[in-house]
Amino acid sequence: MINTLTVKPGKQQELMAYLQEMTQKDVVSCPGFISANFHMSLDGTHIINYAQWRSLDDLKAMLARFPEHVKRCQELTECIDIRTDLQVVYCFQSPQTGGERTPLPPLRGSIHTKP
Repeated sequence: MINTLTVKPGKQQELMAYLQEMTQKDVVSCPGFISANFHMSLDGTHIINYAQWRSLDDLKAMLARFPEHVKRCQELTECIDIRTDLQVVYCFQSPQTGGERTPLPPLRGSIHTKP
């Protein structure tokens, strides 16, 4: 899942802090959660979240379980685009961290949310 959040002016740091907190507090314990990687644009306008989930149903269950997180993210953004129509076809990690990995099966479906 790749989630592109277009951030309201001046809200990138606040949103990033919130995403870190909610991921560590709630998301990490959700069934099917594998990983989350956050990237902030240097111009302060976007946060990209690359997350891995076992299935689209697991991702949807997490969103349904924590509607307050979705609402708070919507309050801090102009637009949220969640892409789940992508397939991991190759991953490579440094040999110091374990080397190559077997790709996960693709998630099928989509989720779109706008504040």
